[in-house]
Amino acid sequence: MISWLIEQTFVITPLLLILIFFQKMGFKKLNASVVYLFWLIIPLSLLLSYIDFTQLHETTIGNQELLNYQEQLTNYNQVIQQISIPLLSIWSIGFFFSISNYLTSHFLFLKHLDINECFSLKKLLPVNVNAYYSSRLSTPISAGFFSKFIVIPKTFHTDYSKQQQLMIIEHELQHIKRGDLYWNLLAMLIHSTFWFNPIVWYARKYFYLCQEVSCDEQVLTNATKKQKLSYLEALLYSQTKENKNSRIISAFSDREIYSFRFNQITSSSKLNKYYLLPSIFLVLLLYFLMKSSVNTIENIGNSLIKPIMRVIPIYPQEAAASNIEGFAIASFSINKNGQTENVQINLSQPSGAFDKEVLNAIKTWRYTKPYSEIDKIEVQVEFRRQESTPLRLEKEGIEGILVTPEL
Repeated sequence: MISWLIEQTFVITPLLLILIFFQKMGFKKLNASVVYLFWLIIPLSLLLSYIDFTQLHETTIGNQELLNYQEQLTNYNQVIQQISIPLLSIWSIGFFFSISNYLTSHFLFLKHLDINECFSLKKLLPVNVNAYYSSRLSTPISAGFFSKFIVIPKTFHTDYSKQQQLMIIEHELQHIKRGDLYWNLLAMLIHSTFWFNPIVWYARKYFYLCQEVSCDEQVLTNATKKQKLSYLEALLYSQTKENKNSRIISAFSDREIYSFRFNQITSSSKLNKYYLLPSIFLVLLLYFLMKSSVNTIENIGNSLIKPIMRVIPIYPQEAAASNIEGFAIASFSINKNGQTENVQINLSQPSGAFDKEVLNAIKTWRYTKPYSEIDKIEVQVEFRRQESTPLRLEKEGIEGILVTPEL
């Protein structure tokens, strides 16, 4: 889990920064609804992280690479074991605290709304969307994951003109129609998962900003200048009223993003189709570049074949009793299932003294599945009465295994 979090942090952090930059620049050439779709690359990248693209091509593994990996595997596992448990504990605390904070604030807010059914609003809504009003609310909200509803302030009809009311309600309906309530839930889960990443906190505001601006665009698609001005007046009025809406469900009013929404509405332009395909291509290219960079680092270890089961040859009792020492050099191949094949003895001293034990042991060895069959892997098994001196390998670049008699 910790390794996955680290890997995905290296992927989504640059993507988020690029999306933020692209959002600032992209609104000039692309409408907000298109830019809003680009945010899908974040959950998609997390989903695609479970697909191993390295299996789409074959990799040739050399014997020396196998030996190098075996030498580093023990130290790597020790480091991972030492840091993974405390880091996972810290992450779990942050994750559950973030989730709890979101859910608690959300449900407490809804609980204290003290809502009442609003028949006048119900006439303007689809049959599957309920309508309520509340005296404890300052601006309209849309909510409900299963049963959708819109809640308006008790003074909604006196605060806004008839035209403004219709546009504000249409804004909330756009959130419901597009499923923004579910996308906000997904954003909450991603934010809680990567709570330790400050870029995720920073990007969250821009995601909500893009969501709001894209809804504004939908509402004002065919609006006249007079209607746009009326809509802006409604936005401005909402800033003068006290707003304690939950970030999870608040949509229409937000002081932090009001100025940007104002500028976007007054300077909104139609979608420039000439920028659409290049923009999509650019975002996808950047994703795969980030993914490829992480895979390159990850595959330093993962692309090497890993031994997952090894039986060490047994020192023959007769040889041990007769104080016979020696070695056997064996070669073998690894098939696509990770099993050893074509096991044979290339050289042994004394001849035939240890061949049977070495062959029987190597035939039981298992490795991680390679992308293609690996041939001519050699290993030297040395049989000694004591471990007093280092191994003396007969060939360069082969693995050495020392076997001593059982006590």
